[in-house]
Amino acid sequence: MSCKKKDPYEGFYDISSYQLSDDNYDALKSTVLETAEKSARRTVFLMINLKNYRNGSISDQGLSMLDMILSTWGDANKGIILRFIYDWDGEGQSSEPGDINTILTHMSQVCKVVNSHKDHVYILQGLFLGSWGEMHHSNYMAIENTRALFAHLASVSDPSIFLSVRTPSQLRDIAERLEPLPKGDAFSGTPAARLGLFNDGMFGGELDYGTYGAEGRAFELDFQDKLCHYVPNGGELIPENLLNNFEQALADLSLMHVSYVNALYDPTSPGKWKNITYNGDGVFHGMNGNDYIKNHLGYRYVLRSSALDYGFKLFEEETASLSFTLENVGFANAIRPMQMVISLDHGKHPRLLTALPVPGDLRFLDNATSATYTISFKPEELGEGEHKIWLNITDIATGEQIKLANTLPLTDKGYELGDVSVENLPKIISAWFPWFPWLAK
Repeated sequence: MSCKKKDPYEGFYDISSYQLSDDNYDALKSTVLETAEKSARRTVFLMINLKNYRNGSISDQGLSMLDMILSTWGDANKGIILRFIYDWDGEGQSSEPGDINTILTHMSQVCKVVNSHKDHVYILQGLFLGSWGEMHHSNYMAIENTRALFAHLASVSDPSIFLSVRTPSQLRDIAERLEPLPKGDAFSGTPAARLGLFNDGMFGGELDYGTYGAEGRAFELDFQDKLCHYVPNGGELIPENLLNNFEQALADLSLMHVSYVNALYDPTSPGKWKNITYNGDGVFHGMNGNDYIKNHLGYRYVLRSSALDYGFKLFEEETASLSFTLENVGFANAIRPMQMVISLDHGKHPRLLTALPVPGDLRFLDNATSATYTISFKPEELGEGEHKIWLNITDIATGEQIKLANTLPLTDKGYELGDVSVENLPKIISAWFPWFPWLAK
């Protein structure tokens, strides 16, 4: 069983905070490098404090600091969640610029840097507003201000980067629509298709410390269930209460389609889950609750089956169809594009591969669903002999291989699905595929 989730854009995340300034560049660089090297998780949440520039533009030195921070964490191969703030002491209103135009200018300035790191920065959280950047206790929370700030941030940030706001009601106000984004608009790069949520009061009570308002928790969970298949959702845990009991947490994490959680904010919830034993069916039976949740944040693909179909037809061109079935047993969908490729090596020359792109978009493989993908090829193009078949899934932005939950070993070619033998061209083809244990529930 594959237990550790090491894929990008999901899981428990580390948090690091930095304040941009015109001083101490070398000291900050040393600190950032040391922290990035020690970080064991794949996802990092970076809070960047702009308070030193609340009265004017960010200096070239400050922007250089930002570039260094993002470069260092990107070089460490992390998926980056990024939040710009003016306050980390709970004094949002007194720390913000006195003019909204200064915030707009700062958005333009930092996004010129952020966009150059778009392969690693995948979420911009918040609108630079409020205490801790959490979009409360701000001078600019009137709807005309948040709409203007969101529209500007969307226009100056790369379309591949998702944006997130603090509450579902804020999202509805900014998007000027009551219904969640429809599937047909997903991943289009439009501002509305990029707008997700972050919940910094997760499991904090019936209303998650202000995350939910008059509509109530049940209404907002249903809203997130519809919205967050196609935009990111995650956040911070808060102290223990009945709503983060393990069974309730599992149900809500799945409904919210949560892909990232800050395990360091308050260790009581992960600690609480560690003392719970998962008693469900499947390979996770007997595992502690914390590890179960960790392994289901975001997407989690299991290879359920694969098969080769080949029927010889006289006087017709011979083709073979290879199909495989993946199930997503995680809490959420993938939110960035991935590429699936089937490769067939050439018998005595295994370094020679025929690479066949697989049609299909894994971002639309919802959690708790499965899909079968099929490609066709001409056996005669391989030549006679034994050929191995490989499945490789990669993150398009970084080229990183995506790991399946199966126990199959991952090689530089991907996962070996089986063998195909081509003889007496073009009439005889046979194949062998192993049984794949399903390893997640």
